[in-house]
Amino acid sequence: MTNSLAGSGLPLPTQADSDIIAIVRQLCCNRDKIAELMRYSQVVPVWLLCLAAGVTALFVHRSHRLSIGSAAPIRLWLRIALMMTLTACCGCTGSHNTASQTVRSQDTAFQNAGSENFEARFPFHQQTTYFDFRLQSESPQNARTIRLSDNFVDIVKRDFFNADRGYPIRVFICQDEGKFVRFMHRDLEIQDPSDFGIYLFSKKLLATYEDSGLGTFAHEALHPLVEENLPQRPAWAVEGVPTFFEKFYGYWNGGQLVLYWGFQNPWRIRELGPELTQLDLKRIVSENGRPEQSESKLRMAAMFLWEQGKLRRFLRLVAANNRLGYATYFEAAMGMSMWKITPIWQSYLENIERNRAEMLSLPPSPQARFFEMRQSFRPS
Repeated sequence: MTNSLAGSGLPLPTQADSDIIAIVRQLCCNRDKIAELMRYSQVVPVWLLCLAAGVTALFVHRSHRLSIGSAAPIRLWLRIALMMTLTACCGCTGSHNTASQTVRSQDTAFQNAGSENFEARFPFHQQTTYFDFRLQSESPQNARTIRLSDNFVDIVKRDFFNADRGYPIRVFICQDEGKFVRFMHRDLEIQDPSDFGIYLFSKKLLATYEDSGLGTFAHEALHPLVEENLPQRPAWAVEGVPTFFEKFYGYWNGGQLVLYWGFQNPWRIRELGPELTQLDLKRIVSENGRPEQSESKLRMAAMFLWEQGKLRRFLRLVAANNRLGYATYFEAAMGMSMWKITPIWQSYLENIERNRAEMLSLPPSPQARFFEMRQSFRPS
């Protein structure tokens, strides 16, 4: 080979050429490993490919024009350039293993790290006016949840705030709690999921399980309604408003859903414990600084507005982005400054404490059977 090249007038291969050939062979042999590292990239680094090719051409050109005492610097730069080029190429082509390639679409593109389409584990599908339900079973509980869903949203729109955006709401209902937890861990990559249900803003997806209760469904369904229709909401309302809607009673009057609101949630009262009468309203509903993290405290503020007959006013002021000259929407809804609200708030908390036993005895959030007959429950 050497004699043939010499006779043809072509340059003889140097040590640098041999090194380059060895690098190319090594990278090609490990192409699948490189592709595996690159396959999660969402943007193909075309600029890197161009830069690498340019660097390679520059040094090959200069190596023929300049007399350099040592070929080591050239070999080093050529190795770097080749690594960049082949890595970029692998990133473009990816692995040929179709089972590991990520699939994306605008409508159903929620895959886990292994690119498995998890909708396959929810074989039953039902579309309503406001919801897109994916179910693991066609159970009576799921049928009742679906029946409630559109009627519930219509009541929210009629009685609380205009909610014309954010549909359809994607709902995944697992068959039981164990499958719900696995769905959270495996498919949605949430390591510390909620006990009953969750709404993922990043994926616009509601997930829960059959026996979590209608209150859980109502709470989570309010998240996209608040997110899409109350863009000026204060931070505390992101959870404070949905928590209000998690506790209700009612019945079906033929095809019409009748609901009653304004009930304390026993488990949240228990969660607050002796701290109940010490809750700082100003801090809870502050629109500055870090928002309150306790949903039970946030719900207490929303319940207070309801008790004062001001929750609807609060929601409509938020929708209109109008604080009426007050520092917060809460004060605007109450029509007074915080220092005037505080004693009313304190009296409210003390009244709950006096009636704690009664609050704790309230029945759980409504199960489906609760709605079958009008006489099932009539609030006093």
